[in-house]
Amino acid sequence: MVRRFTTILIMSLLFLVSCSRETPRQKADRHLDRGRKALAARQYSQAALQFRIAARHVPKDAEPLYQLALAHLGLREGDAAITALHAVLRMDPKH
Repeated sequence: MVRRFTTILIMSLLFLVSCSRETPRQKADRHLDRGRKALAARQYSQAALQFRIAARHVPKDAEPLYQLALAHLGLREGDAAITALHAVLRMDPKH
């Protein structure tokens, strides 16, 4: 009885995990949207966090780092903004 319950529980968990899969791009877009909303609300720390998470999901995309630079400017962290902008230009000089 316990073994059957355990098997059903494990199969149910595996099913739930497989249904909730998002691509890295989808995850990044979700965090970019949250970050942009936080940036518009002048919640710069929250925006920076969301953009950092987005950048981890799509490391070759310059947009999250560009948005991160804007959040750093809002926080008056000029050096961090410049660092982020340099990374943007290395990834995509036309960005």
